[in-house]
Amino acid sequence: MTIKYACVARQNTVLVDYNADGSDFSRVRASVADKVGNSVNDRRNFGFGAYTIHVVVEQSIIYICVADASSDAESPLRLLNELRKRFSSAYSSQDVAAAAAYSFNTSFGEQLQNLVNRFSGPSVLQKTKEQLNSATASMTSNINTLFERGNKLQRTVDDADVMRNTAIGYDRAANRLKHTMQCARIKSTMFCVLILLVVIYFIVAQFCGYTFSKCF
Repeated sequence: MTIKYACVARQNTVLVDYNADGSDFSRVRASVADKVGNSVNDRRNFGFGAYTIHVVVEQSIIYICVADASSDAESPLRLLNELRKRFSSAYSSQDVAAAAAYSFNTSFGEQLQNLVNRFSGPSVLQKTKEQLNSATASMTSNINTLFERGNKLQRTVDDADVMRNTAIGYDRAANRLKHTMQCARIKSTMFCVLILLVVIYFIVAQFCGYTFSKCF
């Protein structure tokens, strides 16, 4: 809980209090009494170790709220304003003047506890910050996802370009091989024709002579 302790006091006399932390806050009350003195109306806050003390004095009645030093002031101040309204509505100045220490714990203690529990949750400012942080984190995650998808798409395009270039290279190599094989086939055919002509020549030469004089 962000709010650890709250009380209503008449000078050094605590009329009602609620301790959510279980710590001893007597030194806190003494420090408040010393700072407030005989003030009739006052508002202040100050640091006290790991706590921030928020004080409202109205008609010499002291309203104290002790909160974590790391928490914002919104929730403690809202608690003090609500506590002041409820307490002043429930008790007259004569009731307060005649009351003994802790005499209102029975009649008002539950209300004070409920107020502490109510305002110990996240304040509107804290909720807004949390929502903003959540939205920022979500946006950052979405942007990172888009970047990742963009990188994957770029890699796919690059891979496609590589495959296309490779295919073009294969086509060129295949065309060169085809041309080479066609040239080799033509050369082989011409060589075979030449051999055949030579063979025919020698066969005919046996009958007609090498100059074909016997046949013409």
